[in-house]
Amino acid sequence: MFVGEAHCMCLFEADNADHVREVNETAKIPFTRIVEALDLTP
Repeated sequence: MFVGEAHCMCLFEADNADHVREVNETAKIPFTRIVEALDLTP
């Protein structure tokens, strides 16, 4: 959740964005976009 804004960020581990989209739609969790992120932990 971003303080002062109506935004929330969720982190999923999936093979592709379509899987994330399908799970969110099935759970009726509204979303605006899906963005790929990278784990840069050494």
